[in-house]
Amino acid sequence: MTHDYFSNAFTEGQSIPTSFDGATLKIRHIGDLIITSGLLVACDPLTIANARPFTTPVPVGQHQVILSVALFAGGDQRVAFAKLKFGNAISVQWEMALTEGLKIESLKEGEFFGYPVDSGTGCFIDESSVSFLSNITSDQKNLDGLISAMQKNYVDTWDWLDLCLDPSNGANVITFSSGLGDGFYPSFFGYDRNGDVSELITDFGLFYENEMET
Repeated sequence: MTHDYFSNAFTEGQSIPTSFDGATLKIRHIGDLIITSGLLVACDPLTIANARPFTTPVPVGQHQVILSVALFAGGDQRVAFAKLKFGNAISVQWEMALTEGLKIESLKEGEFFGYPVDSGTGCFIDESSVSFLSNITSDQKNLDGLISAMQKNYVDTWDWLDLCLDPSNGANVITFSSGLGDGFYPSFFGYDRNGDVSELITDFGLFYENEMET
């Protein structure tokens, strides 16, 4: 993806014409993710047991999670992109985010790596916190509580949740609705002009690249 594609994807009020309905983007900061291990996981939070971290290390610290929500002319709202921002540097280069064993050169034209969603929800979480969330989702009562907590932030037709998993260090997971629901979604690391990781964006596939051009 190009710099313009993702830059426009996080521009408040950006108007996007599509073949089925025009949309306007609104940008929402929904919480700060705590990274302690330097390894990031993006996945469906309700099927997290088999999730693997990206091979690219990320800065330890507290980082903003920002959503780009598409408001369609008919009133429907969908999370189009989710971003984890590492500092204030501008990204000038993008690379597909990979987990261990995946190689870009194995992809055919038009293919991409990503993560599957079966619950209509994605998330960002530190690799060291995966076991905490897995323990929650493996128990039906706790899982129901998690789903109820997400629905408290529901706006037709999306929701989100910033959930503390370990009070001892503030470790958390931040969840958000995934585009039109279930699917398979890629993520991309942005790098600044010094070659340092500056952000990660998950693209929920609502728009084509030419629709994001200005």
